[in-house]
Amino acid sequence: SKFNINDEISSDLKEKILNFALSEKNLSTAANYLKVFPTISLISLHINTPVENNIERGSMLWHKDDYGFKSLDLFVAINSLNFDNGPLYFLKEYNQLGSFSKIEDVINDAKPGERNKVDIKTFNEYYPKSRVDVLTGSPGDALFIDSISTYHRGGYCKLNNRLMLRITYQTQDNI
Repeated sequence: SKFNINDEISSDLKEKILNFALSEKNLSTAANYLKVFPTISLISLHINTPVENNIERGSMLWHKDDYGFKSLDLFVAINSLNFDNGPLYFLKEYNQLGSFSKIEDVINDAKPGERNKVDIKTFNEYYPKSRVDVLTGSPGDALFIDSISTYHRGGYCKLNNRLMLRITYQTQDNI
């Protein structure tokens, strides 16, 4: 299960997260990629908890986010990430066509949260595992990706909680 816990954290912690999102290093990284001064469209602190006897679903399936044409997402591990608590998988290569290039073989009769998602077996037919990387590691390890142009998915949380901060930088036209 995945829960957004933004409303559960203290005002002091919210301010620290906002200051981190607005840091010169993060803003300049986003501006360099987006080629304009970015807006922050999302700051989300999510906790994923294990669910027994479940399968990959929703954002655990391969997808590109569909709320614009270009973005830069910063995913930051708050606790250790490993294969038991659901790491972040992503396609290593940059796609020149970005949001305009998608696998058309998506899940039919999609359940809520599965619209435009590609199941893992189908994705592996298009992209071998050698073209996929995984964000695992220690608290503070992070990844910048364009979630609109890059296929990605969250891992299945089998044991222990996963706490992840996500900050999405976008261009003004995506607001």
